[in-house]
Amino acid sequence: MGTATIAAAILAGPSAYASGGGGGGGGGGRPCGPTHNASGSGSHGTGWTLKSKYDDDGAKPGVVVGEEFQINTQAAGQVWHVQLADNGLVFFDKVLTSTTAGITAMSNTPDQGGTDQVMTATATNQGSGETITNATLTVPGPPPAACGQGAG
Repeated sequence: MGTATIAAAILAGPSAYASGGGGGGGGGGRPCGPTHNASGSGSHGTGWTLKSKYDDDGAKPGVVVGEEFQINTQAAGQVWHVQLADNGLVFFDKVLTSTTAGITAMSNTPDQGGTDQVMTATATNQGSGETITNATLTVPGPPPAACGQGAG
């Protein structure tokens, strides 16, 4: 039950860290800038999508960098070990079990200040051994000046 509970909590977690909401407004007028996206496939062909953006209304005070990683398993019951990192610093490390919709892992980490945020996601399917190691995108830094004026 523990892994399923964690997966459910991740899926139902706080506002979608890297999807379009939060940060004091929606859409292209966000004070923290746009969402950055990358996609590809794992060693056995499973598709993935990585999204990231600056935000100022996360659970952590101040400006954060949110990361959302989706694995399109298309099958329930697959167990994956997933890690999310910002400039090499791992801030999310969990084993998740897929639903029929796949896996969505979301978390955020404080902005590292004045530098580009190189966001990475790695994952290993515990059953098949498939790996995702090339999930990377860069969120240019620093965040816009208006970012940080939100509720955070």
